[in-house]
Amino acid sequence: MRSACILAATIEMALVPTMALASARAYIVNRDDRTISVINTTTERVVATVSVDEAPAAIAVSADGHTAYFSQTQSASLGVVDASTNAISKVIPMPGPPFGVLADKMGAIYVVIGTQPVQLVVVDAERQEVSAQVSLGDSLVGLQAFLGAVSPDGALIVVPLLVDSEMYPCLITPLGCRVHLQYIDTAAKRLVNTFFLPDIVSSPGDVSFAPPNLGVYLERSVSSSGGDPILLGDASGRGVGVQCSRGLALDADRSRVLSCSSCDGTVSVIDTVTNTLSDTIAVGVAPAGISVAMDGSTAYVLNSGSNSVSVIDLATLRVRSTIEVGRHPSSHGRFIGPDVFDDGTPTSRPVQTETPTPTAAPKSETPVPTASETASPGAPKSGGCASAERAASADCNTGLLVPVCVFCALFAIRRRARRPLS
Repeated sequence: MRSACILAATIEMALVPTMALASARAYIVNRDDRTISVINTTTERVVATVSVDEAPAAIAVSADGHTAYFSQTQSASLGVVDASTNAISKVIPMPGPPFGVLADKMGAIYVVIGTQPVQLVVVDAERQEVSAQVSLGDSLVGLQAFLGAVSPDGALIVVPLLVDSEMYPCLITPLGCRVHLQYIDTAAKRLVNTFFLPDIVSSPGDVSFAPPNLGVYLERSVSSSGGDPILLGDASGRGVGVQCSRGLALDADRSRVLSCSSCDGTVSVIDTVTNTLSDTIAVGVAPAGISVAMDGSTAYVLNSGSNSVSVIDLATLRVRSTIEVGRHPSSHGRFIGPDVFDDGTPTSRPVQTETPTPTAAPKSETPVPTASETASPGAPKSGGCASAERAASADCNTGLLVPVCVFCALFAIRRRARRPLS
């Protein structure tokens, strides 16, 4: 009978369904190869490589994780990657050369178009076509990256524009450059505010919102290699001290901004409350792009000089793995999607107890009481093999298949009924 209970437990373990491990995908733009490396964020390995016609300027993953959108400035188009096939499923014409690509949590896609005037294009993700355009004003085309950022609640988009000052042309001296932050209401799809930055700012680079006051961090460029992120929430333009910044990302709890320093191969961690550097993480050569996973556990850093991606554990603020990709990985935008892919790996294993090797139970002159005889008043009756067999079979205690356990109980009752009365 003991072997029957052990067999039942074995059968039960085989029938318990396992949960599949959901994973996300990271899409890495390799500019010199004109490819996109697709990384499984669970295994932290490249699982596919997508060839493109030209080096994308930016890439972003939709909120549902099923699609990645990348901008192609030369052909004035937006490429669409189907995440289920890792192939380009469509190319959407744009009204001008697209640069920054943004995705909000509601599924909308926004593209910054470097025309005169600069435009913010809204892409219908379901129909995969342009559904609206918002004019942001004139800017100095060719002197800026035309990037942007979506606020954490998805209500606002900010796009920095480079313009001439009233006294000097920007083309003659950097002192003549001014930056306007254009704020767009995503629900109304219109420009709602313009913020004029201090005189210390020159050509703008990447931008990131900085809660709780919805100020922003903006890279101020002093050269083509990048510049120092400054906090602009209070219009003070306080520098944080990160040289050659080439990429910003806000972490999941909104308490830190991560800034890539392409000069010394590090990622600086900026405390958004105190606006100070709280840590520095060594990564690869010339980092030029960063994105935080949607669960907030990791950040992926694109090392353009060492053709790799550094995966930072945001709990320990240390690099936990390095992934080899194509040549010159460099991109802006949220290039990591949500955990939606079923990789067939168990996320949790059924609770197992080691089954002891069957041994002969010692003979007892006193009949072993049943569970109903020993249960305390008010205590629930135990199910399964609640009989003499329970004492001899410790592994047959809970969770067995009902038919087998009923058989155990009936067998024990029948055996007790055949015992002679003492």
